[in-house]
Amino acid sequence: MKEEHRSTAAATAVTVVAGGADAERLVAQLAWDIAAHEGPGSVAVVSETDPQPASSVATRVGVRWITAPAVEGTRQADCMSSASRLDLVTVMRLLIERPAPVRHVLVLVAPERSVATVAHTIIAEPELRRLVALDSVCAVVDGSTLSTRLALDLPFGSRPELEALAIADRIVVAGANRLTSAAWDRTARSVRTLNRLGPVWAPSIRAVGVGGFLGIEAWNGAPAIGPSNAAEALVVDDPDDLPTTIALECDSPLDAEACEAWFDELLARDGVRLLRLQGEVAVDGENHLVWCRGIYDFATSEAAPRDQARPNHSRIVVVGHGLCARTVRQHFEDSIAR
Repeated sequence: MKEEHRSTAAATAVTVVAGGADAERLVAQLAWDIAAHEGPGSVAVVSETDPQPASSVATRVGVRWITAPAVEGTRQADCMSSASRLDLVTVMRLLIERPAPVRHVLVLVAPERSVATVAHTIIAEPELRRLVALDSVCAVVDGSTLSTRLALDLPFGSRPELEALAIADRIVVAGANRLTSAAWDRTARSVRTLNRLGPVWAPSIRAVGVGGFLGIEAWNGAPAIGPSNAAEALVVDDPDDLPTTIALECDSPLDAEACEAWFDELLARDGVRLLRLQGEVAVDGENHLVWCRGIYDFATSEAAPRDQARPNHSRIVVVGHGLCARTVRQHFEDSIAR
């Protein structure tokens, strides 16, 4: 992995929000709150579309709303793993490389777009890594739509929608109050089948403060990993569309060379299918942890303080398509120092 030494203290925080009209309303609310607390010009929204009337007031309270068509490109011809949102690179540089840069960027991602590609752009593009820090990914879905799909045995979501749910740090289910208790329970279980990383919130049932979405630095260190809850058999168009989450943990230090070989092998074998690789590793002979994160075939690492309570604890989450959990787990365990 590429080793990275940087401070995120001065970097502009980026929050990615995926979804349709409900996602736009959430983005507008977050933008209003940031502008109210940090002042006009402190936040910008980047979207493919102009704000709807319910959200357009954001532009009148000191929020920059930038409309830019999505432009995907690759660093190498025919290499999907290097896909980036080139429009975001250009727009973010314009917003940040100026005398008074914005301090927070909210990226609104349409349901048909890949959230993983957006996150990959933020953490992997050389022109952005020194400027921005990915704070979190939020997926916003409509409860009635998901419940209807479940009831009629329809596909639970498109490939981009399933990916967004799988790697999100926050999941918001809009309109959950319109569902029966049984329908809501099944919908929540279905979402949990895909996601083990973050809370599932239903604001129409229980209010959620905007602070729960901002400043959480979810892509630093090792994410919290919930239990495996494959309680619902989800219908999909293609079995390969359904992402898999693999949680790896151990309390013994890892051999440095074996661990590096495991990462290299994982990226080489599964890189094109990796949606999120993140965690912290305790390496034998080192007095610090190694934080790692990556998407597709790109990954970086940086040193971090050890947890004095569990100094040799390693925890990594791997999310992707078509992953063999047994192979990934076995090769990880083979890297434990003997």
